[in-house]
Amino acid sequence: MNWVGKASMGVVLALGLSSVVWAQTAAESELLSAQKAYQEVLRTTQSQKSSLSTKQEQLNTAKQRLTEIQNSISKLETEVASAQAADTAAQQALQAAGARLDAAWTAVKSQ
Repeated sequence: MNWVGKASMGVVLALGLSSVVWAQTAAESELLSAQKAYQEVLRTTQSQKSSLSTKQEQLNTAKQRLTEIQNSISKLETEVASAQAADTAAQQALQAAGARLDAAWTAVKSQ
């Protein structure tokens, strides 16, 4: 082989090696990019899990407050019904006392 053939083969060999180096560099670049993307997705997932956990705690607390408020409402409804019954009884007693007073007044006036 003459010097032209050797030089040509050297150039081909150099170009071949540079493309292998480039391919390896591109593969490494892709690996780094994939790792970076994975880490970002992992951070986002962890953040979402933390947010979900916080929201679930808030929901449970709100449900407890709602239950307490509903119990308070039920108690107040019972107390109001009892107070209304007492008021009705008092109104009836007042009417009866008023009727008795009217009857007594009429009896005194008619003597």
